[in-house]
Amino acid sequence: MEAELRQNNTPPADKMIPGDGRTLVVHFDKFGNVEFTETVPDGALVCTLETFRFYLEKQGWTLVNRGAIKNMTVEQLLKIHC
Repeated sequence: MEAELRQNNTPPADKMIPGDGRTLVVHFDKFGNVEFTETVPDGALVCTLETFRFYLEKQGWTLVNRGAIKNMTVEQLLKIHC
């Protein structure tokens, strides 16, 4: 089983892994030893930040940096939505 864990079974960077309460994230140290594990709860997703952003934009969300919003005029904010 340890040999299986050490295999590089990394999914593609653009893949989202859904949690189902039985999905487990395994954290390794720099030597490949298991540090700890976490269960991915039902309804949760494991993915890269870039994949998550792409998913949100595909669902119709608009993502804007909080710092950028503070410096925008109302007119600029209204243009974002279009």
